[in-house]
Amino acid sequence: MSGAKARSLQTFRVFFSRAGLFSALLSCGCGLSQLDGLTGGVDGSGGVTGVTLGLDGTYRIVAKNSGRCLDGSALPSAVGRSILQQGCLADAEQSYTLTYVDDAYTIALTGGTDCIEFASDSNVNGSPLVRLPCAGTTYQRWLAFAQSDGSYQIANRITRKCLDVTAGSSQNGAALQEWECTAGDNQRFWLGSLSAEPLPLLVDDRFVAAPWGNALNGNATMSPSSPADSADCDGNRAPNGRGKCHAVTFSVPSDASVGGFAWLYPADNIGLRPGLAVAAGATAIRFAARGAQGGETIGFQAGGIGSFGSEPIQDTFAIPTTTIVLTTDWQSYSLDMSKNHYAAGVLGAFGWQVGATGNGAPVQFFLDDIVWE
Repeated sequence: MSGAKARSLQTFRVFFSRAGLFSALLSCGCGLSQLDGLTGGVDGSGGVTGVTLGLDGTYRIVAKNSGRCLDGSALPSAVGRSILQQGCLADAEQSYTLTYVDDAYTIALTGGTDCIEFASDSNVNGSPLVRLPCAGTTYQRWLAFAQSDGSYQIANRITRKCLDVTAGSSQNGAALQEWECTAGDNQRFWLGSLSAEPLPLLVDDRFVAAPWGNALNGNATMSPSSPADSADCDGNRAPNGRGKCHAVTFSVPSDASVGGFAWLYPADNIGLRPGLAVAAGATAIRFAARGAQGGETIGFQAGGIGSFGSEPIQDTFAIPTTTIVLTTDWQSYSLDMSKNHYAAGVLGAFGWQVGATGNGAPVQFFLDDIVWE
């Protein structure tokens, strides 16, 4: 998706809050002042409320302010191996397993024997985050607090101070440290699941279509857009079609500008949150399409989300727009994925665009069986 076209997606940036205001009683005599910056609070027994449960699993931990991943590959030092932020990769040093035991999480490097903690069990601002052998100590225990945008604030169980990207840096190699809890984005982290979706993957099962460009402001409709809409093109779908069948109507503007829809994960994500982990080995994105009248000129593409602006997280692949002239019969098409890599996650799985060139108004066409294989 080109830069100018995709920038319009920013007008549809919507974040959905995550539920999960659970409480956990903690046996610590820390003062109230040490909790002032936390999303949670203090109950009558001195415990912390608002702790999010149910996060057990394997993740990449992504700093919201930079879009970079916590990375444990630094060389050893006197206080342990520092955790730094680096560009996100398919790397074991960026894979962390959260396990909730009793009243807090341990955060271990997946497949290894090391856990994260603040160096020297310190409660001093600026103490570096390091990896050391998992020992089950309280200094290796962590609390997670869900934020309204889906990110998390992560605090140490004992020191009650937060995981913090030093000086709010957006650069590779910036250290993670301990700091008083604040509302800053350098203390907010996305948990990007590393449980890969298997292939074949029906795009509509995990990605949500969002309009951009001149598809906004009522210029385009694409059903189904509500549970009441037909998901099978009123029974006239492609042979052996899977997933949803989409009916599209687009009022082509006279100024030759374009618009379309992009399938994003999560909904409306244009580069501010991690994409979906998809199993390696996809060679093609296949789909079926037909026009209402025949002769409709439609462009199809995938990837490229986040690469058009200052968004911290980007697709690592981009399939340029392929223009297809539709017939009135269902035809199968594909976009070549054989030379693309997406181990860091997929933000934009598929998309279409329409302009005035080659089209009258309105343009009507149908899409079905959109699948990564």
